[in-house]
Amino acid sequence: MRTKTKIKNVFRIGFGLTLICLTLLVFASLASKVEAKDPEWSYRTGGRVRSVSISSDGNYIAAGSDDGFVYLFQKDSSDPVWRYQTGGDPATVWSVSISADSNYIAAGTARDRVFLFQRDSSIPEHIWVTDGEGYAVSISGDGEYIAAGCGYRVFLFQKDSDTQVWRYDTGDFVRTVSISADGQYITAGSMNNDVYLFHKDSDTPVWNYTTDGAVWSVSISSDGNHIGAGSHDHDVYFFERENATPLWNFTTGWDVWGVSLSADGEYAGVASDDGNISLFRKDGTLLWNYSTDDYVKCASLSGDGSLLASGGLDHTIREFQRGGTLLWNYTTGHNIESLSTSFSGEYLAAGSRDSCVYLFRTVVPTAIIDSISPNPAAQGKDTIHFEGHGDSEEGTIVSYNWRSSKDGNLSTEKSFNMSASDLSAGEHTIYFRVKDDEDVWSVEANETLTIEGSSGKDDGDEDFSDDISDNWYLAVGGGTAAVVVAVGIVIHRRKKVEEEWGDEKDHEETEEEVIE
Repeated sequence: MRTKTKIKNVFRIGFGLTLICLTLLVFASLASKVEAKDPEWSYRTGGRVRSVSISSDGNYIAAGSDDGFVYLFQKDSSDPVWRYQTGGDPATVWSVSISADSNYIAAGTARDRVFLFQRDSSIPEHIWVTDGEGYAVSISGDGEYIAAGCGYRVFLFQKDSDTQVWRYDTGDFVRTVSISADGQYITAGSMNNDVYLFHKDSDTPVWNYTTDGAVWSVSISSDGNHIGAGSHDHDVYFFERENATPLWNFTTGWDVWGVSLSADGEYAGVASDDGNISLFRKDGTLLWNYSTDDYVKCASLSGDGSLLASGGLDHTIREFQRGGTLLWNYTTGHNIESLSTSFSGEYLAAGSRDSCVYLFRTVVPTAIIDSISPNPAAQGKDTIHFEGHGDSEEGTIVSYNWRSSKDGNLSTEKSFNMSASDLSAGEHTIYFRVKDDEDVWSVEANETLTIEGSSGKDDGDEDFSDDISDNWYLAVGGGTAAVVVAVGIVIHRRKKVEEEWGDEKDHEETEEEVIE
């Protein structure tokens, strides 16, 4: 069913609360210290590298080039494992996609064909003839199903069949497709302005939604429950599978070319032609925004949501931590055409208009919670001991941070003791992170801690920490100075607000007025 309803910057919040906060934020950068990073290797093809795709563990990388070849690489060498010439004129390989387990590789070409390879052979398993150029392909986690956008149509193929499962005609060019890891759901975007959701068992859309411009990018979560889309109408859209009306949408300064969801759908990375790379939470909270000097065309978010990479017309690849820290950048010889990140974010593949495939490795420290004891702990009776440590492959651990989902910051020590009476009764998620001497923070480790009240029961307030954040921003433009003008009304159930994972300054406790 088609709907033309538009929702402008209104975000639904859990437990029936609605929060609308408008903030004007102008800034140049989220990081003062940025280091250039060299690739692990690069490989020069015979033409513009249109597409790259990396396996979940980062061990294998597929690439497609204007030279008509599909390439497969292993992470330890720039020499291709194999390459296959699709042939013909034009010969462009528009899109490639490798399965999460790296066993299958799909490719779409300008010769109106979709190819399927097994990892161990350069001879195609299948060559499906379509009636349009294969602008987009996406393969399920086990390689069982392949979705493709070819000409005006969306196709679904199954790896053991020589014929299509189904096809659907949108009436205009299909520029983007994304299939869920289990192969059950497919989303597609067309230049007819529509976002589509399909189930694998039917060529009739579950729903479609009409934007005000061509849809350039779509992304679906591993379970198919959440869908992101970017449009020529300058908006990024976020959907839940069961509803054709967006859960929220956000207006950027120009076309939204790249949208990338984490595997669980909790986060969405966005690249737009206004020069911005942004990270959103699934409830619509804009966590941060980084402004560059040129159009940003690509966004790739790691499966675990810990790292976000961007690239565009300034020839520069950038990688950010989830909290907004810019870890590194690298300038290639031309525009960035494609990016793909392994599940943990350790490996990043890039394709550039300079004809090169690049592989980068990002090593972040690891945080380990050794013990939180006793657990559960009773107010008025127990003293809790917190113990943790960190590992860093490329540096020394120099800083620590502990926080609670209910009570905010707890300590900056490696280990410490705290009376259970100093914590709110109820169930806490305790987060622990570490920073190395390269100024890089780890992803947070977490454990559940139960604090029993004086009655011996878990009688604390409901925890709204996952539903409310004080980081509600509408970011526009760039600049060399930081100017913040905020106008907003924030409705909070609790006074102490969970701080979004990010820089140390973001972990200061905030007191908010409670509006009855």
